[in-house]
Amino acid sequence: MEWNTANYTSGWIKADSYYSHKKTAVHIAAVQNKAKREAEAQRSSQNQQPSNVEPYQGAVLTSPYLAKALDPQRKINDQETHDKEQESMFWDNWVPSATEFDMDRSTEMEHEQRRKAFEHQLDEFLGAGEWESRNTEGSRDADVLAALEAAWATAEEDELVAEILQNKDPYAPEDDDATSHHDSEWYPYPSKLIFLLDTIDNLPRLRISTAFMRTMLWMLKELGIRNVPSYDSFKKIQKEVRQNAGITTSQRQSPKGNLFSFNNPCDLIAKDWANPDVCDHIRRYPVIPSNGCISEIWHAQKWHSDLDRHVLSPMYDDKKGRHYFIDEPAMLDNGCMVIPVRWLEDEEGVGWCEVWEVKDDSTTRTSTIVDDVVSLIEVKNLRKNMLDLQDEGILPVWCEKTIKQGHVGRMPNPNRALAEGDPIYVNFVDIFGDDVSGNRSKSWNKHWNMYMAHRNLPRKLLNHQFHIHFISTSTVATIPEQFIDVKEAILYPDQILLDIQPGRHRSSSETLGRVKEQVYAACTGVAATVEKLQATTGVKDAYTQHWVDNLIARARDLKKANPQWTSTDVQNHLKSWVDDNEAIIFNPFLTLEGFDAAQDTPVEILHTILLGVVKYVWHGSFTTWNAAHKALYSSRLQATNSFGLGENRVIRAKYITQYANSLIGRQLKILAQVNTFHVYDLVSENQFLLTKAIGELSALLWYPEIRNMDQYLADVSTAAANVLDIAALIDPSKIVAKIKYHLLTHLVQDIKRFGPLVGMASEVYEAFNGIFRYCSIFSNHLAPSRDIAVQLADQECIKHILCGGWWKNKATEDWVHQENDQV
Repeated sequence: MEWNTANYTSGWIKADSYYSHKKTAVHIAAVQNKAKREAEAQRSSQNQQPSNVEPYQGAVLTSPYLAKALDPQRKINDQETHDKEQESMFWDNWVPSATEFDMDRSTEMEHEQRRKAFEHQLDEFLGAGEWESRNTEGSRDADVLAALEAAWATAEEDELVAEILQNKDPYAPEDDDATSHHDSEWYPYPSKLIFLLDTIDNLPRLRISTAFMRTMLWMLKELGIRNVPSYDSFKKIQKEVRQNAGITTSQRQSPKGNLFSFNNPCDLIAKDWANPDVCDHIRRYPVIPSNGCISEIWHAQKWHSDLDRHVLSPMYDDKKGRHYFIDEPAMLDNGCMVIPVRWLEDEEGVGWCEVWEVKDDSTTRTSTIVDDVVSLIEVKNLRKNMLDLQDEGILPVWCEKTIKQGHVGRMPNPNRALAEGDPIYVNFVDIFGDDVSGNRSKSWNKHWNMYMAHRNLPRKLLNHQFHIHFISTSTVATIPEQFIDVKEAILYPDQILLDIQPGRHRSSSETLGRVKEQVYAACTGVAATVEKLQATTGVKDAYTQHWVDNLIARARDLKKANPQWTSTDVQNHLKSWVDDNEAIIFNPFLTLEGFDAAQDTPVEILHTILLGVVKYVWHGSFTTWNAAHKALYSSRLQATNSFGLGENRVIRAKYITQYANSLIGRQLKILAQVNTFHVYDLVSENQFLLTKAIGELSALLWYPEIRNMDQYLADVSTAAANVLDIAALIDPSKIVAKIKYHLLTHLVQDIKRFGPLVGMASEVYEAFNGIFRYCSIFSNHLAPSRDIAVQLADQECIKHILCGGWWKNKATEDWVHQENDQV
């Protein structure tokens, strides 16, 4: 492409209107050049008849209409000459700001006239204007781009370019098949062209605008390049590629309500492991420094001793199908037993391990872990892991001391279940946050940015910008706000399994004390103080919150109304009111003596089990079935022998499958008992394991009496743990998101306190809802609360009378009752 800067230094048109522009020397020269080109094209058509017309190289920009005009097979006839005369008259009177082009499709003749008008416009304006005038020797690309951007900054010029570029032949077919084929050589891109375009569009230090990309695609089409996509098609391809191979970007909201976009750091780390050029450089364990030379973080004290060993990578893969985990027994090649406690490697990548020795006592035939002496061995000396020892029946019998020290409780390592047979390693990241201006100029446009580096890589790689990863930015959310989501994403996954146990029990008095502290803090009028207390203690009472908000507002009003009052005066005034009104300010459940809301609210098996975990596994099952699966399941369910199902002996399989998402407690109770026998080949392996685990737990919880409490509690604890472990394998997020999973950890404590939980079930209360509804529908709804209460009170009265109850006669003050034996 040639540029000519001799004629124009600025401005798209060198006059206020086209009529004035025609009188300029530049325009006259361009018209003469055009006449010469047309004459040359006509002469060439007489010498050859090419099958395809190549774009004319002398013109800077061409169009489909101009290509047709230069077609050597096209003959200029008298009608065309007449049309040009009409065009000349039109352009003589044309004013750009007052002209609109309408591509009317009514007749072919009108279309032809419009086509010629656009040809003339391209030749006269672009051929003799700014585009063709940029051919001065020595001009730089940067100057050209700057000149173009300066020219496009004018609104009139933008409109003109938009009209020219967007008005295409209305009868020309859309190039939808430009990206319809995929070249395997350039996968996941359809072709090399798309690959190059995407590369250009994502150069880190050479960003291009949407307008420039649109112009580039248009230009490629004009130059005859095949399979050039439209801009929308190009963006669609980019989106598809990102969805398959990209990083997950999601919108997050900080606790302060500020929204920002977030790149998941877990995806970023996964990309490093999936990159063969990077994976070989990742260090998995602390490194034993060669000759004591410390050059990387894995040489220093933090990785070797300061960090809890359970935070480091927990396993070693011997590449022979065996995975060794810390805290599990392992056998050496000499037959000795050891307990690996920390994995290490040297500079060459050879694995080492710090171990505790296991000593056998021939007298008691038990084994003891010597945890006060650490030895260093090479991992090549390991021969059998815990699974091998278990399969061969040679696991040690641990002494009482070892059991009390908690070593046995960590066997097997919980990470083994988390790994599911795959290698599992811990990755460390560095987080960098700073406030950065979003402008290249000196104008300050503050952004809070956060970046990340994979600390398991050597420093020589981290010095390259390639290994610095962007996480998030915001003009409103600060670094701490953004880091909340980072923390949630990078928390050690093992914590999900290690923390599946009930926390320390609160008491009503302790909870009440926390709420009182918040109320007194509200008397200062500072809401942040209250929020901090709530976040720190984890206590927030919905009932008292109304009064907390009320006190904060009153404190602020008092300060305005009494400027002479100090903050202490305002606080003391409101505290006095609080002390006088404790009965209405604090939750009555917390102030009721003899009732501990923290311990006297046991797990309710209807909502926690049936409408909780049973419904979760049922939903995860039937949502994956097609019509054939549902028909097969329905026939199996209907054929079930209902003997032994208790009061729920009627099975309506068709109803259950038809309204699978709206089942109630008694139907879910049937499914909990029988689904194990019906879904074995209709769900995934983990889903079937969860179905069996929930069925076992449900059977235990509906025990009406407990004969051996210790054994029963051990069975319930194991069954609940199985449900949580398998549920975490299927969807770990549910463990945190679903409170009913959390409540399973409290089953043992509640059984100890209340006996069989079937006695605490609330089905009977749920059944009473039918009575209430009948009272409600017959109310006139002017005072429904009163109507329902009266109706139910009347029912209570008649029940009492029919049952022969006594009551006090108000007239005689005598106690009477219905004595008729026939009643």
